[in-house]
Amino acid sequence: MKLKITKHNIPDLMLLTIISGILSTNGFLKYLVVILISMILLLKNRKINITLEIKGILYPIVYYVLIGIMIAILSGNVSIYTFKQIAFYSVPCLFSIALYSSVSLKRFKKMTQIQFWSILIIFLIKKIPEYNPIDLLESELAFVFGAYILYFIYLKKNFNVSIAIIALILAHKRIVIVAIVIVTFIYYIIDIFKEVNKRKVLMSVYIVFIGLAFFLIYFIKSGEFLLFVREYQINTQGRADYIYPIFNDLYSFSIFFSGRGIGYVLNVLHVYPLKNLHNDILAMFIEIGFVGSIIYFYLYKLFFDRLYIRKGERIARFIMLLFIYTFILYISDNVSIYISYLIPFYMIILSSRNNDEISQNTKKIQNSTRSNLKS
Repeated sequence: MKLKITKHNIPDLMLLTIISGILSTNGFLKYLVVILISMILLLKNRKINITLEIKGILYPIVYYVLIGIMIAILSGNVSIYTFKQIAFYSVPCLFSIALYSSVSLKRFKKMTQIQFWSILIIFLIKKIPEYNPIDLLESELAFVFGAYILYFIYLKKNFNVSIAIIALILAHKRIVIVAIVIVTFIYYIIDIFKEVNKRKVLMSVYIVFIGLAFFLIYFIKSGEFLLFVREYQINTQGRADYIYPIFNDLYSFSIFFSGRGIGYVLNVLHVYPLKNLHNDILAMFIEIGFVGSIIYFYLYKLFFDRLYIRKGERIARFIMLLFIYTFILYISDNVSIYISYLIPFYMIILSSRNNDEISQNTKKIQNSTRSNLKS
């Protein structure tokens, strides 16, 4: 779908620029504003069509929150941070679904693309005065620009891809560059496989990444990660030397480790001059445990499987790699609680819906997939 900025799009551009500006501020007030907007949209609409894409982003969050609350109660770890963490996870999803349900799919797709330009405007306004030749315009919005690079590749919008790449370079986050290079490479390399094998390839890629995530947790817990970064003089900005060791005695890498409950990590860190663990994968493991984490990732696998069967390989590939991109960011940051990232992330996923119109080629892929599943 081509996007042209016309007088009909200007109100959306202004609205999304204001929202992007609010999301870029510090403090909890922005969550209250987003909750208020979400409630207004939901009360106005009152009817939500629960699509496959909504289920895909909603079910894992609901699972994480419910299991996290249960573990927190049973282990006596309920705190103010339990409720903060619930808000961090649920509010961005709530807003995205509310907006998605309040406008037509065509308009929502346009708004998702317009949102990139609104975020870019806020980024330039806020960061140009802070420019320096070393860090450039360093910003957490780099995470968003990376997601939009993949989105524009999916939409085949080469000009937008170029602008997003320039914005990403200026925003200067190494982990984002690494993540987008990895997922873009996988995105194109999958084309060399035959259609009947692509589903297996996609699921194999996902399982490998999840396996690597668990290996990283083991690597950190065993102390080998600290030895590794010291030997090769890798700057982890205090993660390996100071932040991770805080939790060494608070979890175990064992199938029997059931977790400490949602909000536990933030509750521990608040007594230190620290705000976050800077590793969402490790934080999740500590909060919902070994088996809980496996179930969490498995829910996404079910989502990708159903996407492939019902919507086709192309959309399943894009959304799965967008999640893998996000999980890579989880390794060294706190993206799972960044509302400024999560709202664009969820909007991109929801806007990828194709009106349930499936091409003849996709139908052939589905029939082939079903035949393989039966055999």
